[in-house]
Amino acid sequence: MFGFFIAVCVCGLHVSMASPVEDRNDYATSIVLMEDGAIGGASMPDLLPFGLHLKGERLVLRLHRLETLQALTSQSPQDDRTAQDILNAAVYNDASLSAVMRVKRFAGRFYLDGTFTYGGLVWEVKSLQENRHQAMVDNSVNQTDRDDNSVKHRIFVPSWMKSPLNFRGDKLNLSTGQPEDSSHKNSSRNVFPPHEAQHTRHRRGVTQHVVEIAFVVDYADYLKWEMSHGAANALSEMRLWYTYVAETINMRYVSIQDTDFNIRTTISVLKILTVSYIFDALS
Repeated sequence: MFGFFIAVCVCGLHVSMASPVEDRNDYATSIVLMEDGAIGGASMPDLLPFGLHLKGERLVLRLHRLETLQALTSQSPQDDRTAQDILNAAVYNDASLSAVMRVKRFAGRFYLDGTFTYGGLVWEVKSLQENRHQAMVDNSVNQTDRDDNSVKHRIFVPSWMKSPLNFRGDKLNLSTGQPEDSSHKNSSRNVFPPHEAQHTRHRRGVTQHVVEIAFVVDYADYLKWEMSHGAANALSEMRLWYTYVAETINMRYVSIQDTDFNIRTTISVLKILTVSYIFDALS
């Protein structure tokens, strides 16, 4: 097993990752909690199965809850906010669709925000209900509407996703430093989920690479989160966001189909600078 380490200094990473495109790959559709419902979990369920229709086909997202990243702050371990449980929100994944979602629950309904892969394209999911406080009021008044377990979402292909992801020919020969011949049987690597990728026979003894990542969030960025969510909620929202970012990175790596090696990532630390002293960065 081989390991790598990456340190990421984060500045403004909570800005929206993509913007929509104006074409047929843009839909408003209901995402419905399936009849078998949520399974397990105290605050948020361990499993959330959702059904949706996309391009005339029915898809099922079987979302599995991930452990939210713990954070170190400038005041750790005295900062009690790092130990608070996050209620009614969690990050989920579905490896079969390379899906990573931030899921929040309001008045018994689930709102999704994230991405998944289908038809060789990355699709972004956004809730159409922006005023979620109003959604709570509406749902409490209209019990019949609430019982259908559906929430309207926008599903679209982001602007950077112009064509199916394919890394054919980008594999470097370590001896020459040049790309390998694209006709070589091992030179084609897709980041599609296993059920969409070309079937590839994996040899025994595949090398496993682990990439360690450290997130360091600067004080200026922390202040933006505090202004947006308040001092009491800023760290919880940041932990959710960076859990989402970390799993999105990991999903891109593990979904690569290659006969020579597998790659996964692990987060060694999430450090959030909650004071302005730059020298406190890695203490």
